[in-house]
Amino acid sequence: MNFKSKKGMFTIFFLLLLSLTFIPAQKAQAVGADEIKKYPSIALPFFTVKLVPPTNQSQGNKINYFDLRVKPGMHQTLELYIASTANKTQKVTFMPSNGVTSGGNIISTAPDTPPDPSNKLPFTTFAFKKSVITLAPKEVQKITVKYTVPQQGFDGVIIGGIFIRTSLTTETDAGKSSNNKASLRFVNDYSMGIQILMNETDKLVLADLKVKNIIPQSYQTVPAVGVKLQNPQMQYMDNLSLDAKVTRLANKKDQHRKKVKNYKFAPTSNFVYVIPWRSNEKMEPGKYRLELKAQSQQQHLALNEAQKKKQTWKITKNFTITPTEANDINRKNPNYKPDYTWLFIIIGVLGVILIMFLFWWVFVLGRRKKKQK
Repeated sequence: MNFKSKKGMFTIFFLLLLSLTFIPAQKAQAVGADEIKKYPSIALPFFTVKLVPPTNQSQGNKINYFDLRVKPGMHQTLELYIASTANKTQKVTFMPSNGVTSGGNIISTAPDTPPDPSNKLPFTTFAFKKSVITLAPKEVQKITVKYTVPQQGFDGVIIGGIFIRTSLTTETDAGKSSNNKASLRFVNDYSMGIQILMNETDKLVLADLKVKNIIPQSYQTVPAVGVKLQNPQMQYMDNLSLDAKVTRLANKKDQHRKKVKNYKFAPTSNFVYVIPWRSNEKMEPGKYRLELKAQSQQQHLALNEAQKKKQTWKITKNFTITPTEANDINRKNPNYKPDYTWLFIIIGVLGVILIMFLFWWVFVLGRRKKKQK
């Protein structure tokens, strides 16, 4: 992994605004603003955060995340400053989180997302606990966050994070008159994640790609299948390209395809890759086949530019969509028009049978009357 690649990945991450809660503050101290000017800033509405680079920071002092070289059993205290830019007192919540893949193109930290089963060392299991501080208007506080690296050594990388969330209620005049003054009240919820990347060795660990399951679903009212992809290794992927094709085996012309480039995949995580139908298509029940081609550029600290390894995968997997699943999904599509052809055929056949029965019945009755006469 080179500096440019990592910088680009983590810059995207810090632009992500989520409504989550993360990073427990172990200790808060009021400080002067002049003390923190030398550190890079991460700004959000209502507050700004500055990180204090520790001595084991791998990428220097100009990055807006922590990139740490650690040792088994090591105790570490991370420092950051949080400065209020609001004119009201606010409660700020800090809590730890694990690195996850968000939508396939962002590696983020999400405290409410459970770790993937392949993640044997989730950051949340050895990190600080959730905490809340009170931040006065224009106040600056120093926050310290502690964790202890597991005694069990590891190769590859662990991605965790510090999640920060605040919520403020503001009012604005909606209209004024001589007899009445109206106002609107807004609840503003803002959050951010500060990523913590840690490694212990330079041993080359290659990422991997697996298909865990395939689930038919409705995607923005359109029929689709969701392919749950997993990277079970402690290494992330850069420049991941995916080319997935879904074919109905009963009709090889019934195909659905989706291609993407420049995705990122966090270590020991998963995400759902959605392959949608066209808006005017309906989902047919039956047996299907997934054919997935993928390629990723390995970005490892131990590799130079000439050694960067390209990994490729080809995965084929059959699956079945039941009539119940297809009907439920089709009904959610506003462009779906139910096909009553078979119903009309059945009604027509029953009608012909009924008419033939009536003719037969009239014929039988007529013969009986003749015999009686």
